[in-house]
Amino acid sequence: MKLSDYKDKITWSMADKGLFAGFAVISLMQANHTSPEIWGLFAVILNLNNAILVISDAVALVNIIQFGINEENAPKVNLFALLIHIGIVLLLPFLLYIFKDHIANTFKNPEDIILVLTYLPLYNIASLLRMYCLKFVYKYSEMNKLFVINLMYFLPITLITLYFIFNLKVDMDFLDFAFMYMCGNIVSSIVALILVHKKIKIGLKGDITIKQMMNFSIPLLFTQFLNAIPKYLDSIIILYFFDKRINGIYNTAKTFFRVFDETLFAVQGLLYPAIIRRINKLDIKGVRELLIKSVSFLLVGFIFGIIAVQFGVIDWVYERFIDSAYIDGSLVFKILSFAALFLPFFLFNTLINAEGNSKLLLKYVIYAVTGYLLSMYLIGLHGNALLVPIGFIIYVIILGSCGIFHFKNNYSYNFSDLFQCFTDANNFLKNKKVHH
Repeated sequence: MKLSDYKDKITWSMADKGLFAGFAVISLMQANHTSPEIWGLFAVILNLNNAILVISDAVALVNIIQFGINEENAPKVNLFALLIHIGIVLLLPFLLYIFKDHIANTFKNPEDIILVLTYLPLYNIASLLRMYCLKFVYKYSEMNKLFVINLMYFLPITLITLYFIFNLKVDMDFLDFAFMYMCGNIVSSIVALILVHKKIKIGLKGDITIKQMMNFSIPLLFTQFLNAIPKYLDSIIILYFFDKRINGIYNTAKTFFRVFDETLFAVQGLLYPAIIRRINKLDIKGVRELLIKSVSFLLVGFIFGIIAVQFGVIDWVYERFIDSAYIDGSLVFKILSFAALFLPFFLFNTLINAEGNSKLLLKYVIYAVTGYLLSMYLIGLHGNALLVPIGFIIYVIILGSCGIFHFKNNYSYNFSDLFQCFTDANNFLKNKKVHH
């Protein structure tokens, strides 16, 4: 397996992640033109929306790749995925809306939760079609289309943000943020459908059964729901123990951490279909080689990123570009960045999923989330908001270590494999000199 074979896909994928990096600047401009309280409250609706979409992905959308990779089964799989996706994205926020008063009463400031759960159904509907279409982009590894779809998501949000800041010259409130992000989802959904509609074959054709898909999806549902707790529902936990101001400060640190997260997602998006194809061909050597190279490149890149953070890059950014109300976010991110050391090993968990071993992955996630919840409970009791990132770090270490354990036992994994990228880079340079 040569990484050069994926040159175009990697280039477009990295360009796409460049959009996220650019949008991080817009996010910081948004934070600077609102209060930490409003920014923290908006983080709650943003993360609840993501959590529901993650659940839908686990039950419905993942089947588009897992079983729809066989084009004979694709029409039936696509139909099943669409119907279940619509059901989840409409039902879950609606149920939360119905019980919003009961849920809100368990929090210190119930009016905040009521506001979030009132607008959540609209927010979810706006993102429904976009998420469905994106799965076909990943299935066929059309990363150029991914770039365009995400650009059309960020562009409306960016334009509305700039309009508020430079034309209206006013600070933004919760509803302003909800409106602009819904606009981004709607515009992106329309563009996504235009770009991928020819790939979406829907019908009853295919030998795959609903039972087969559900046997794979149900354990994955619990896995992804649990995964959503440290990734997206952390804002709810913070709101329970602390307040929305602390949530706003932590959310600025998470904005920077998305550089690591989105890079991982990009690699996972490229790897997942490729791993499934190799597994279907019984190409175990190819699976091992693909994962070792990917983990190595990702790990070394993340190490350089963490070093830059610890040596003051993030302090400089906060001091120069971010309102002083968020200054504690600098230290929060310095602590949080250490989680990136174990993020690359999540690729081994992607392999477990591709193997169809969703029950094993569920077991590993239970270990990790249990560690996270226990640590967050203790941190909440202690009352030190600066310790909040420790919970996520513990989650990442446990889940990453479980992935290493699985890969080492089934494919063999050595310490030297961590630095395979240097060997590959050296060989690439030698070959280039020979050709010249």
